[in-house]
This record gives sequence, structure tokens and C-alpha cells, in this order.
Amino acid sequence: MKLNALLTLSSALLCASYSVQLYATDTFTAEDIFQLEYVNNPQISPDGKKIIYLRSGYDIMQDAAKRSIWMYDVKQNQHYPLLADEYNYGQPTWSPDSKKIAFTSNRSGSNQLHVYWLEQDKLALLTQLPKSIRSLSWSNNSDNIAFTMNVPAGKTDFVKSVKLPKKPKGAAWSKPVKVYEKARYQADGSGYLEPAYRHVFVVPANGGTARQLTTGNYQHYGPLAWSPNDNKLAFSSDQHVDWEYRTTESDLYEVDINQGTYTQLTQLPGREFRPTYSENGKKIAFLARDNAPVPYVNYQLNVITKSNKKIANISNNFDRSVADYKWSGNGDFVIQYDDFGKRKLAKLSSKGKVTDLVDSLSGTSIGRPYISGSFSLAKNGAVAYTQGSSQRPADLAYLYKGKSKTLTTLNEDLLGHKQLGEVHELNVKSSFDNESIQGWYITPPNFDKTKKYPLLLEIHGGPHLAYGPSFTAELQRYASEGYVVVYVNYRGST
Repeated sequence: MKLNALLTLSSALLCASYSVQLYATDTFTAEDIFQLEYVNNPQISPDGKKIIYLRSGYDIMQDAAKRSIWMYDVKQNQHYPLLADEYNYGQPTWSPDSKKIAFTSNRSGSNQLHVYWLEQDKLALLTQLPKSIRSLSWSNNSDNIAFTMNVPAGKTDFVKSVKLPKKPKGAAWSKPVKVYEKARYQADGSGYLEPAYRHVFVVPANGGTARQLTTGNYQHYGPLAWSPNDNKLAFSSDQHVDWEYRTTESDLYEVDINQGTYTQLTQLPGREFRPTYSENGKKIAFLARDNAPVPYVNYQLNVITKSNKKIANISNNFDRSVADYKWSGNGDFVIQYDDFGKRKLAKLSSKGKVTDLVDSLSGTSIGRPYISGSFSLAKNGAVAYTQGSSQRPADLAYLYKGKSKTLTTLNEDLLGHKQLGEVHELNVKSSFDNESIQGWYITPPNFDKTKKYPLLLEIHGGPHLAYGPSFTAELQRYASEGYVVVYVNYRGST
């Protein structure tokens, strides 16, 4: 055998040996993070028979996130991929007849709207839009899909009037100056923003041209809600002349699908958003917060009667912020809220009575242990939700008639053979005013209480955020390297 070939074979065997040792270790390694998966955005079909969700993970070759759509057949107890390939997927949304699924994907080279027909096993590209879209919403007859999209504002007369010196041919000048005239010109994670206005559009589910429904130099925000007769769409917007400077203001509006005319539904101090119609269309539920100049304000669930514009505050006596909600029949709701480090689901009656259902929504924010998780509700009262713990990212869970069960075990193949750090709750009294402070600490695998260990204190941002006893890749990595990790919800945390 030639020397070069022998060296190549030796190197390959060494790499293979290293790889085997790397994946055979019984503690949580940095490379293990690429193998983690979690359930996100679970959507139960309106008839309650099937659940779709985003199966989120990571591409070790591209160092990027990857998202596919998976299906769980509740009746058949079957779990299988629906759209899982080299492309990324997002916003899976059932049609009201439970026969079609709308979603976004980069299958065509850019992020566009697609529809999948279940019975026919057929897939169609619906749009060729210049910008990414959000807030997908099916009409009640399953014929149309509404969404929001940014429309570029274009250059103002002032920008057009700016005359820069002409660069000589072949000159190596710096990039030309950029002029921003908007008060909100940058955002965390996005950098400088292109001047644009978010508008509401509608497109036929069988294909066609997307039609813009809203106008004006304002922002029109989802989620979007169709009226029961599909003649109107409700959304949130601040259409005051100084809207750019009013960071805690927005009202509810309806736009007529055929006429394009607007109707303002609310005008409360503060922000009203996330509208949904009652089944008969006579009432609209929505979330709201007032504009009091204080550090934290609860979001509350309200219902407006359209005939007289009378507003009832359903959660007024509930001292927690309602993060999400769904109508559940008879004027009652299922709500999502955060409480002492846990995300919970509860029933909320039309008279304001709260009855907890589950407290294990978690696992969709796996870097650090932020509270996370979401749910959806079927017409028969069945709930699909993300269920996580201190030892596992989110799996798919199902709640029906008071009984819950876990439907998936996405990370058992990886974490079932690993020793993770154990998470312990910590409650202390503030030395300043005896206020209770809640936190947690993680002990390393094979922790020996007779020994001393280095300690790390992990501090979250905000302060209007909250940690919880959730799976955290970052903190588990510290623990696997022999650190005791402490994290708390300090004063000001939600």
C-alpha cells in the first residue's frame, strides 16, 4: 500500500474513532445541539382529527435552522412527515373544512404562499410576491386566504432632492449615504428597516392574483379575523397622524372585502389587537392593554358587541396577562397565561371565572430557559399544545375532555442516553424588602454535594421576560462542564 493511501486511511479511521467517541459520550455536548428537535406552532384541524406542527431543528452543514411540517393522526394514532425535505416551511394553517393546509416555504426560491390538498395529495404554489408574508387566515368558506405584507414606501420628495457628487469612473468610494426619515428605522435582529407599510391582502385558495385591501401610510397588523359571512376582515392599526410616535396605541378596524371601506371598531386608550368573531358574528373578542406610563401592564381579554359598541372586560379580575385565547363555545374561552415561571392553559368563562387545565406549555425557546409554548383548539374542544420540561424540549401533546397525553418523543433517541443536569427550584426573600424572588439552579451530572463547584449566574434581559424550569441547551452545556448554574426571575420579571 502506498504511503499517501495509508495516511489517508489512518486519518479516516482516526476521524471515525473520534466521531464514535463524540456521539457516544453520556453528557450533553456542543455537537448535540445540532441534533435537538422540537415541536412548534401545533395546529389541530377544526374537526379535531389531525394535528400538524412545525418540526424545528438545525442543519449542521449549513449552521442554520430547518423547519418541516409533520402530521399526527389522532384517530389512527399515526405520526408521519407531510412536508420534510431540503426546504424550509412555516405558518401551517388549516382551512375551516379541514381539507387543505396553507403554509409558507422557500420551495420556489423565495418565501411564498402554498396550499396542500390532503385528500388529493396535491401541492400548489399560490403567490409570486416580492416580500415575505405573515398572519395567514382562511375565510370561513375555505375559498380565500388573507395575509399581511410590507409594501415599500418609496422615496420621498426630500430623498429625491438629495444630489450626491458623481463618482469618477473606476474610483473606489465608500458606500453612498442612506437617508432615513422614519421614527422607527431599525429593529433588533433586523438592523435598518426598509421604509414600508404593512397592508392586508387576499388571494383565492385555488390560485389567482393577490389583491390589496387596505390603503394609506399606516401599519395594518395581524392576526386577521374573517367575519362569519366572509364579507369583512378585522385587524389592528393606529391611523392617527402621529402613529409613529404612539408606541402603545392601536385600534380595531374592519375592512369590507368588496368595497374596501373601513369601519373603526374600538377607540380605547392603549392597544387593541388579536380580534376574533363569535360564531354568530355579533361579538368580537380581542386583547387590550391601556397606555398608562408604568413599567408593566397586563393584557386583558375583552368582548365588544357590534350592535351597540359596548365593551365587556372578561379578565378584569384576573391578575395575570392573557397572552393568547380561543373561543370555546357558549361565550367562554380557553386562554394562555404565564404564572411563576410556567406557561398555563385555562378555561375562562364569560363571567371571568378561571379554571386551570395544564401548566406544561414549554420548550420552544431552547437556547435559554425563557417561558415559551403555544396551543390550538378544535371545534370539539380538543387542544393541541407544546409540552416541555426541564429535561426535554417541546413535544406534541393532546388534551381532550380533561385528559392529556404526550404524542411524540422527538429527542428520546438523543437525550434518553445522556445525563443532564438536574433542575431545582429556588425561592428566597429579598434582603431589601422581603419580597419573594423565584429562581432555579442546575447541578452538574453526577453531582456530589460534598464537593465544591464553580458557579455561574445567568441573567435574562427585559426585565419584562421570565425564565422557568424549561429545557435550556446553553445552561445544560455549562452544567455538563461541571458548573452549578443559577438563574432567577429578578424584580421586574413577568
